Amino acid sequence: MHIAFVMNAAHGGRGGMEQVLQTISRELRARGHVCTLHAILPFCHHEFTLSFSDTYISMAVPRLLRRSSRWRPRALYRHFARQATVDILSHLAQRPPDIIMWVDLDSHSLRAADLLARFRHQCPHTRLIAYPHNRIETTLQRHPSLARQFLQTVDAALAISSGTAAALRQIAPPDFPVITIYNPIPTASPVPRPESETRFVYIGRMDKNKRIIELLTVLSRLRGRWRCDFIGSATTRTYQSRIEETIQRYGLQHHVRLHGWQQDPWSTLSCASVTLLHSRSEGLPLVLMESIMRGIPCVAADCPTGPADIIQDGQNGWLYPLNAEHQLAQILQEIIDGTRPLPASETVRATAERFETDTIITRLTDTWEHMRYSSTPPRKLIPCFVYISTHKKELLRAPFMLPVCCACRRPWATVG
Repeated sequence: MHIAFVMNAAHGGRGGMEQVLQTISRELRARGHVCTLHAILPFCHHEFTLSFSDTYISMAVPRLLRRSSRWRPRALYRHFARQATVDILSHLAQRPPDIIMWVDLDSHSLRAADLLARFRHQCPHTRLIAYPHNRIETTLQRHPSLARQFLQTVDAALAISSGTAAALRQIAPPDFPVITIYNPIPTASPVPRPESETRFVYIGRMDKNKRIIELLTVLSRLRGRWRCDFIGSATTRTYQSRIEETIQRYGLQHHVRLHGWQQDPWSTLSCASVTLLHSRSEGLPLVLMESIMRGIPCVAADCPTGPADIIQDGQNGWLYPLNAEHQLAQILQEIIDGTRPLPASETVRATAERFETDTIITRLTDTWEHMRYSSTPPRKLIPCFVYISTHKKELLRAPFMLPVCCACRRPWATVG
């Protein structure tokens, strides 16, 4: 079976999503499948592309427009990004895969629904699946019409968390299949815990969404013997400077250590007590899953979406309400004082069994095989009209091709 992963937005190459795609591709290729990667923009770090059988990167977007900034002309970027999507779909149409996994579900992807509909008319045997890894609630709320039309174009959606699945079901047609399949994580050996002090760890990108400055503010209130290791790099030099200034302002030099980005972050740690995550939003935080696989309990904000699917209070960590930083400080201080005992490493690791790679890959392949050989109603394309700009509320008469049932002329995805 040939599975094509399409990345229709900018990605650096070192994020959690890229690690997940690496794992999936390696496991599928080991089982005899072909996995290809297609992207509209080059990657800053392209090492993860080596895990795929083949990689195709469009060069339609000019170099000056590839980097996101407040000065980039939005309309001009959208034009070239759309051309890049056309380029990718044309390349896929030359040798149609069995399955296309559409990784991104941002506004640009939603506006490409007409292109996907034309591709499906050209390659009717290819199954198209939405596979969003980012938080999609805001995008769906801002562009409900575009989202509905996009979901009517694809065969199904795979959600990586229950929160993502709920958001998709709220806006999808009644009979649209939304299947929750968590991200896979490889098995790993347990990480020992320190005896003389409490050692917190943060692993991941450092930016405003991760709220590193706010986390450092909480850590400044703690008393006792503790340390915190930050493994990851800031997205901008300005934010890196703010982090360093915050450490200096609160006098955390002896408690906090910045390791920067590491190829293998877990090998950097000799021991760990608790993993911290203070994000404003997530998809399905891979670091929490990797932590419990290593027997490390987690303390995380109950943000949308993901942490609630992973953390079971008292079994593998604790959740606290979003923005309740006083409650986070209380939990961490109780851990330092020993009044909140940590669950045993074996207990924590047992909660990670449902995320094991073999289990997730088997569910993925079974889902694909079922969709690949399932019967679908006949479809053809008819012109309709869509909202181009939901902010200005202007209805532009733009021809848009939408798949419908030949018998009842309802959108194909809503036909029972």
